[in-house]
Amino acid sequence: MRERYKFFRTKAHEFRFSLNEISGSLGDLGTLMPFVVSLALVGSASASGILIWFGLFYILSGFIFGIPIAVQPMKAIGALAITRNYGSGFLVASGMITGGVILLASRLKLLSLLQRVTPKSVVVGIQLALGLQLILQSIKYSGVSPIFGYNDLYLALLSFLIVLIPFKVKRFPAALLLLIIGVTLSLLINPWLISLIVPNFDLPEIILPTINDLQGGIEAAMAQIPLTMTNSLLATTALATKLFPSKSIKIDTIAGTVSAMSALSPIFGGMPMCHGAGGLAGWYRFGARTGGSMIFFGIALFTLGLFFGNFSLQLMKAFPLSILGVMLMVVGLELLLQAKNLKSIVGLFIALLTAILSIVSNMIIGVVFGFLIVYILRKFGKIVR
Repeated sequence: MRERYKFFRTKAHEFRFSLNEISGSLGDLGTLMPFVVSLALVGSASASGILIWFGLFYILSGFIFGIPIAVQPMKAIGALAITRNYGSGFLVASGMITGGVILLASRLKLLSLLQRVTPKSVVVGIQLALGLQLILQSIKYSGVSPIFGYNDLYLALLSFLIVLIPFKVKRFPAALLLLIIGVTLSLLINPWLISLIVPNFDLPEIILPTINDLQGGIEAAMAQIPLTMTNSLLATTALATKLFPSKSIKIDTIAGTVSAMSALSPIFGGMPMCHGAGGLAGWYRFGARTGGSMIFFGIALFTLGLFFGNFSLQLMKAFPLSILGVMLMVVGLELLLQAKNLKSIVGLFIALLTAILSIVSNMIIGVVFGFLIVYILRKFGKIVR
C-alpha cells in the first residue's frame, strides 16, 4: 500500500501524494485563513501576495525537510498590523528585523545552546500553552447562531464527529472532507462566489519600508522574536524530532528557513512567516507524513494566489468558522498530548506552570520562570528534565 502512493524520492527524502497526505496538508487552515482575510481587509497585504509566498515557501520547505513542517503567519506581527491598520511597509520592516535577529542568533550558535540548556519540561510547557490557546480560539470560532445557522454548534458537532473517524479508520481523510463540506456550504449559501472563479493574473508589487515603518517594525520584532524562539524554533524542533525520529531536524536549519521567510516574503507582497509546533501537530494528526503534503499544498496556494486571488479571499471570508474551530481544537489537543512524554510529577508541574504563565502574561515570562524553578529544584538535588 505504501509503494502505491510513492511519487518520487530524493537521496534524503521520500515524497508521497496519498489522500492522507492531501488531508494532512489542510490541518492548519484554522491559523492561515483568518490572517489572510484580516490582513487583506485592513490593506496590510494582498491575499494574492500572501498566498503566492506561502505557496512558494511550502514547496521549498517540503524539499528541505521532507516532513510536514508547516509554514505559519508570524502571529505577533500580524496581530499588530491588523489591530493598528499598519501598511505593507510595516510588515517589511518587522519581518526584516525579526529575520535578521534569528539569522544572527543561528550563526552565533546561540540557538543550539538554547536548545541544549532548555529543560524538556519547559519545552512541553510551551506546547501546552500553544495547545490551550488554540482550544480557546476554537471555542470562539464555534458560533451559537440559530439551529440551522451557518456557524452554529450543530455544524461544529458534525465536524468533531468527522475528525474522530481517523482514530478508528487510520486512512480516513477527515480534513479533506471538512474542506469539501465547508466549500460546498460557502458556495450554496453564497452562490455569487461562483462568478468570481475567473483566472486573473495577479503578481504583487515590490514593497520597501520607510523610516516611519521602522519604529513599528522594531516594536513588532520585540514582541515576535521571543515567540519565534520558543514556538517556531524550540518547540517545533522538539516535536519534529519526536514525531520523526529517523529525520535529523536541526534547529539552525529551521532558523534558516524562518529567517528567509520573514525577511523576503513581505518585500514581494507577502507577510512574515515562520514554522510552528501547532502547524506540525495539525498536519500530522490529519495524516501528513512526508514532504509531499507540503509540495501539494504549496502548489495549490501558489496557483490560487497567482490566478484566483479575489475568489480565494471571498471564499475564505465565507468559510464556516465552526469547521475551522474544530480543526483548531484537534491541533490544540494534539499539543496537549505531548505532556504524556514527561515521566515525573515534578516535570508535569513545571510544564503546567510554564504554560499558565505563558498564557496569562507572555511566553518569554513563562519560559524564564520555568527555567528558574528547574534551577532551584536542581540546587536542592532534584533531577528535573
